[in-house]
Amino acid sequence: MPTRHGRLHLRALIARRKRAVFTDAAPAALACLAVLILSPRAHAGHEIAYYPSFYPQEITLKRVDPATAAARLAGNDLHAYIGAAPKFSGAVPRHLESVESLEGFLVLTFDPASKAFEDREARCAAGRGVIRGLTGKIEGVVLSPYPVTPFHPDYLQHLDRVEEAKVALAAAKAAPPDLKIQARGARANALAGERPAVKGGHRDVRLEQVALSALGNESGPLPGAQPSPPWTRQGWYQAYRLLAPGIGDAVLKRNVEAAYERLVTGEYKDPEERLNLERRLVSDLTSDCRRMVAGYTLRREYYSADLSGGVENVAFDGQSGLNSPIFVRTVKLKDFPWNGWLYLGTESQAKAAWNPVAGFTDTAGKLIWSALGDVALLPLPYNGSFISNRVSAEAPRPDGNNILNFKVPPAALAFEPGSGEIRLVGAGKTSAARVTYRVNASLFQDGTKMQVSDLLYVYAFAFRWGEKANPMDPAFDAAIGAATRLMRERLVGLRVVTVDSKTTQLAPDIQYTRETPVIEVYLDHGKGRPLEIAAIAPPWSAIPWHLAVLMEAAVKRNLAAFSAAEAERKNLPWLDLARNPQLQTRLRALIDEFEREGYRPAELAVRVSKDEASVRWAALKAFAEKHNHLLVTNGPYRLKTWSGDSAILDVVRELTYPWGVGAFDGYAYPSRAVITGAVREGNKVILRVDLEKVVKAQRRYATLREPFAIEAKRGLFRIRPESRYLLIDANGTVVRTGEAMHAADGRFEITLPEGLSSGSYTLLAGIFPDGNALRPAVTRLTIDGGS
Repeated sequence: MPTRHGRLHLRALIARRKRAVFTDAAPAALACLAVLILSPRAHAGHEIAYYPSFYPQEITLKRVDPATAAARLAGNDLHAYIGAAPKFSGAVPRHLESVESLEGFLVLTFDPASKAFEDREARCAAGRGVIRGLTGKIEGVVLSPYPVTPFHPDYLQHLDRVEEAKVALAAAKAAPPDLKIQARGARANALAGERPAVKGGHRDVRLEQVALSALGNESGPLPGAQPSPPWTRQGWYQAYRLLAPGIGDAVLKRNVEAAYERLVTGEYKDPEERLNLERRLVSDLTSDCRRMVAGYTLRREYYSADLSGGVENVAFDGQSGLNSPIFVRTVKLKDFPWNGWLYLGTESQAKAAWNPVAGFTDTAGKLIWSALGDVALLPLPYNGSFISNRVSAEAPRPDGNNILNFKVPPAALAFEPGSGEIRLVGAGKTSAARVTYRVNASLFQDGTKMQVSDLLYVYAFAFRWGEKANPMDPAFDAAIGAATRLMRERLVGLRVVTVDSKTTQLAPDIQYTRETPVIEVYLDHGKGRPLEIAAIAPPWSAIPWHLAVLMEAAVKRNLAAFSAAEAERKNLPWLDLARNPQLQTRLRALIDEFEREGYRPAELAVRVSKDEASVRWAALKAFAEKHNHLLVTNGPYRLKTWSGDSAILDVVRELTYPWGVGAFDGYAYPSRAVITGAVREGNKVILRVDLEKVVKAQRRYATLREPFAIEAKRGLFRIRPESRYLLIDANGTVVRTGEAMHAADGRFEITLPEGLSSGSYTLLAGIFPDGNALRPAVTRLTIDGGS
């Protein structure tokens, strides 16, 4: 029997021969598109000059232990191992590549009952001594006493504080030899060295590992797929989540909470004030020393880059690694210009329920949902912002520091908290932001067409299940409440402007129509970058309204619960749309009931007729009968089969899907900048910068370094020269922030403010090609004012 590597070659040969059967009927002009498109067989023998969705035609995800993963990666029986490092018995095979991402933090926590460290200065000194005394180099651990790292998009604005913390650590005296450390976690135990872990009883300080996933929004995908707020990836936010619970001083605690609240509500007048708030917040968080960051941990994930059996075009996320939506949207097999069978492994089994509201929360589940579901906006993988995916957005910018006021049309729609009832906004309402969205609609996988009713129902769902109408209201789930809080607090109303329609003729007898709803959303918050504002309340649904209604019915009838916490609290199954046969039977009975009634919720009664509702329920029933599950989405992949430790996903080659292969290729192998010099010339600071970019040479990749030219490109993609600087006075206050100008000769120029008062200033500058803030090129320069 051939190996999997051999089977891949056999499948490639079969696929090529199958494609050759149909090429004679294609227009000759399509041949030049072969590197970008696949031309699947059409009903009349024509070829289709558009190939929607993503590269692999099938993705298999399987639970594999680390030792077996190492062997399978070495033998090209596995393309990538997600979420953990494989255990190699010897050297790592040369054909394997890896990516690093931020996994979590190492934290010291002093015992509140320890009398020896009641004094803050003594506590801080002892903590620095402990950190300095941690032993040796442990793979995947970076000892650093500051909570903002090079893996955070706001690293530049804390660079001076990072360096000051390192200087203080280097000068620290050793901790008392009798200090008792309780270590939790394998890396923490290894770092404790000669200080053995305390099993119980008294300890002075605890050293523990804290996963990054414990600090952000982990409530699940939600039907509207609203992204987490932009600040959840920032260092200041994660420092707050990590250190604020340990603050003992009441005044300091109030200051911390006040600064945090101002940051998340936008209560600052300009970018300088925002930066000072962030810096002050982290300074306060690190001053108490009851909890201290000792360092951070890195996740290393491997993939096969074998010349024939490997993968290429790999994108990853700086904080979630390969387990991110961008990975499945770029990765391709080297043996296939398109298509192919992708094999992925994870260490842990998929235990979280598969439901698109508050499920898919474990490692395997997140990866599966990245392929099954689509989100409105994707996280920008090497930054803290977003990428347009299923919506494109336009948000008017304020003029200077003035906040715009938009009149909200009285006929705009709003949603009643606790019930989700749709009502009119009414007269006299204004908002701080108006975002106009164009929704990239497509067919759902049960064949039903996305309509405005699907988009509206997501908001109604969030307002009903995310907020209690009264203390006894059963239609509430705390996980949904947490994930939708920002949207519910800031949404003033929305208006459906129009639905654009465009028909494309692919061949004489092949055409498709794509509809694009245009929707205005009014928000009471207008600060931030346009895409960050657009990410608050995008009109989008990854599932059809009838599937959301079916899940609601199951929860209301106590057949299951949306989230793990509610399932445990109510002693009910966690809602799973594929792997619970008993629940499947009950849900199919509900579908029959709703089809007979032509049931649609009250919120949609004026938009959806009984006959239209019956058609939808019939489509869902047919899908369930054909595929043996109810996970209907409009994403690029569909669940094909599954078992206890594996799942197989099929690509959906559906012509109304808006993205073709290669749409996200620009995010693979991000370019990096290298600052080679920084000098002051009059009222300007000149940065000389090189560019490191990954270039392809046949089936291999190499890093090329060259001066950062103003027209720099990587293949067909122009590299955007993003930059940022901060000017900080002797008191540590940011007095100016802005961008450097990329001059025609390739240099970056920072113009210093006129009338700069005398004194010493610190200039922090960073260059971020295409927004890549991962381990960025940063520099620090001392500037004398008044000269």
